[in-house]
Amino acid sequence: MSQKIREVSVLFLVGITSALLLSFVYKQTAPVISKYKEEALKKSLSEVFIDSSVRFEEIKPDSLWKVFKEEKYVGLIFRSEKKGYSGKISPIVGVDSTGKIIRVKIPKEDLSETPGLGMKIAEVVFLDQFKNLIADEVFLKKDKKEGEIDAITSATISSRAATDAIREGLNKYKKLLPRYAFKDFVKTSLENLAQSSDSALEEITPDKLWKNLNTYISLSKIEDSSFVFHILTQIENKRINKITIFIENPETEKEETSKESKALKQALEKRFEKVLMKNIHKLKFTSEIEGIAEKIRKEIRTTYVKHIEWREK
Repeated sequence: MSQKIREVSVLFLVGITSALLLSFVYKQTAPVISKYKEEALKKSLSEVFIDSSVRFEEIKPDSLWKVFKEEKYVGLIFRSEKKGYSGKISPIVGVDSTGKIIRVKIPKEDLSETPGLGMKIAEVVFLDQFKNLIADEVFLKKDKKEGEIDAITSATISSRAATDAIREGLNKYKKLLPRYAFKDFVKTSLENLAQSSDSALEEITPDKLWKNLNTYISLSKIEDSSFVFHILTQIENKRINKITIFIENPETEKEETSKESKALKQALEKRFEKVLMKNIHKLKFTSEIEGIAEKIRKEIRTTYVKHIEWREK
């Protein structure tokens, strides 16, 4: 009996000693490991948003950062996660203010994919495919016709997981981007027009002029003392069908949504509706909208003469 007590006591002491030693080692190494991870993360952030003059502001611990340049919000960085073939895949993605990908990094130290196959998702050849893409293009080519990403041979599961993680992160955070609202405004307006006519849009001048059957759509910009006015004008058979206005606050690069701005937008859009181009110079405006309305009239007329009038003949 005494022999068994001695054996149990020895095992107990060994266990206690081991626990104390492990605790001591952890306390000594934890700060070093933490510092290493912090430095590695800082390096990754600077690699996916390459600009030495920017600063990163953490919004969600270890998963979301806003990027500022001279106090101006210019983009964001996010880290998303998806189950791969052997473990989780966590890409770090830098995005500009319009929602386009700048760069992607997948830290190798976080991967447990198959060496020589799935591990290749961390290589430049695969990651460079994501540069300048928007969310709608971030699919494997074999999964969707709009997709721009070639899967790694014999590593489709890993390739798809990385691609899905990046796209889902973009869709999750894109509304936080300063220029996303304007870009979405243009995209939605054009899509609505195409759907209403059941005909595809033809882009005549990139980001400036489109055609849909007999309708021309032009995008103009006017900078006022306080705001920037983006005007989408629909012209059919020498008549303005409608104009749609996006009022942007230049400081935040977001849509101005105050009650006054909404009232101004509504008044301007209503005043230019169903106006023949030959009569646009005859329009009269109230004193509340006269200043900006005159600028819009001039811009619409200039754009029409330069880009549309000769095409309608």
